Amino acid sequence: MKIPRHLLIAATGWGSRIVGAVVQIALIRVIVRTLGADQYAAFAVLYALSTWFLLADLGLGFSLQNALSERKAHGKAYGGLIRKVISVVFGILSLELVVLAALSNSAANRLLYQFPFLSSQSKWILFFTACCLLLIAGVGQLSYKIWYGEQKGYLSNIIPALSQLIGLGAVCATIHFSRSMESIIVAYLLPPAVVGFACLTKLWLRTAEEQPDGDKWWPPLLRKAAGFGAFGVAGAFVLQVDLIIVSQFLPPRQIATYAVISRIFSFVFLIYSSALLALWPVCSEHLARNNWAPVQRYVRYYIIIGSLFVAAFTLLIAAEKKTIVSVVAPGGALEVPLGSILLFGALYLVRVWTDTFAMVLQSKSMLLPLWISTPIQALLSVLFQILLIPRLGLSGAILGVIGSFLLTASWILPVFVFKSFGRMRTTWPEKVMENEIIGLHSDL
Repeated sequence: MKIPRHLLIAATGWGSRIVGAVVQIALIRVIVRTLGADQYAAFAVLYALSTWFLLADLGLGFSLQNALSERKAHGKAYGGLIRKVISVVFGILSLELVVLAALSNSAANRLLYQFPFLSSQSKWILFFTACCLLLIAGVGQLSYKIWYGEQKGYLSNIIPALSQLIGLGAVCATIHFSRSMESIIVAYLLPPAVVGFACLTKLWLRTAEEQPDGDKWWPPLLRKAAGFGAFGVAGAFVLQVDLIIVSQFLPPRQIATYAVISRIFSFVFLIYSSALLALWPVCSEHLARNNWAPVQRYVRYYIIIGSLFVAAFTLLIAAEKKTIVSVVAPGGALEVPLGSILLFGALYLVRVWTDTFAMVLQSKSMLLPLWISTPIQALLSVLFQILLIPRLGLSGAILGVIGSFLLTASWILPVFVFKSFGRMRTTWPEKVMENEIIGLHSDL
């Protein structure tokens, strides 16, 4: 029996996310056991830049993906469009590499200045090497978006997962010959960079005989790319800037502690986010028929079950923190404050709430609430962390992120959803929800 393509894409997507999370956990163990917690802290700070380099195509990838889906649906040729966009992205990559070379020395010393055991030259080598490979890998992500647009998303899931597994294997092999951070950086980041760039080059060569498109497609493609790029930057400031800010205020051991605990909680939250990803098309189908009642039930059940799951996991981590940390980061001698664990649990309880409503809005293609909340939340997240980390340490970083959620997405997104639900008969306890929303507003 042939597996439906959308189910294959969904299954490989979940598998890819799980593989990526497992690889990151395994990498902590390998590096801490080999080089120590302080060296892992430096690696974690450098790898935290990966999300930013995923924006290297300036939003053209998502814009092209949508354009390909539209053309494919209407039976139009799109090979020339792919070739033109890839050519432009190759040009963008060249410029970005030049800028990186010009800024890497000062940026390396700024980002890694909390690591005195690294010489100035070592900081530059580590930073420039990591950023070059992450930048090439980020641009290579364009090939995966093209495959999504061509309804070959299973390739976009399988190939990156294999690249990460190859990278982990390369790290395990490398440490037997060279126990240096430089060799580990190259071993782990080189496979995704080479594979992504090779896939992109293959697509560019594949479309060599395609007829070039006219210029009429370019302005709308650029406008949409600008929107995707801006939204991506705002999202990165919300969820991917914490470790970078932590690295500017705290010593290496505390940076490593934050990175390890953050990775453990992210690994577990992957289960809930994968469940939301599976629920997305189901909600889209119901909402397309204006059938709100099943969606309301899903939201209620998912929030309750997700919250109980996060709470139970938080209590488990709190009770067995020494054992868990010793398994994930053996020999690291990391001291994990109980308060930080509980705050991480609170953060992911908030994420259960906000991510569920965000999924509903996106399944309905109601993106305005996200456009309203995300830029404000990004600004608040950075400001709160800069203010709180010097005063409260690790807890300040977590509180900063929590505060940005509570003041924006945690009430803006539900308000938009409840307004939509209010147009039809609702099964929610309306008075309770009204009181909760009023309470949130009064807290502001």
